[in-house]
Amino acid sequence: MCKVADAAMAMVNRSIELAGETGDESYYMDFVKLHKLLYLAQCLMLVQYGQQMFDEKITAHQCGPYVADLHFIPRCRGFGEIKNPFSKSEFVRPSYRRMKVIEQVLGEFGRNSTEELIQYTKETPAYCAAADGIEGDYRPEITQEQMLQSTTYSIS
Repeated sequence: MCKVADAAMAMVNRSIELAGETGDESYYMDFVKLHKLLYLAQCLMLVQYGQQMFDEKITAHQCGPYVADLHFIPRCRGFGEIKNPFSKSEFVRPSYRRMKVIEQVLGEFGRNSTEELIQYTKETPAYCAAADGIEGDYRPEITQEQMLQSTTYSIS
């Protein structure tokens, strides 16, 4: 099983590579955009392969889905645009399937702004189902069953 830290660092590094390869700086991501892209990757991994991208929970917040255990990212790279890649010795490269999903998600959504991704993820069936339970400080988990219902992706 891949840990979310490994998936996050692989996604950040690939986004930096894509920005360099294409000259399109919109591939760079910030902390919030990373949460949304990882949520989409988890949904897509479940739908396409019937397995999780990572073990950690995803919860519904007022501003969309948030992935647990990413607190190290702002400590290492801040909350703003991440342009400094992680060293290959800092993480375990995810499996071929996981990297394929990361590529698909970045190909489809990697150029979207943080605001666009917040809006998009808040409209997914999985988030909507879980968000009904947001109350005060309580942030409900977005379950795998709910994510499996999020088959509205236009990823080719």
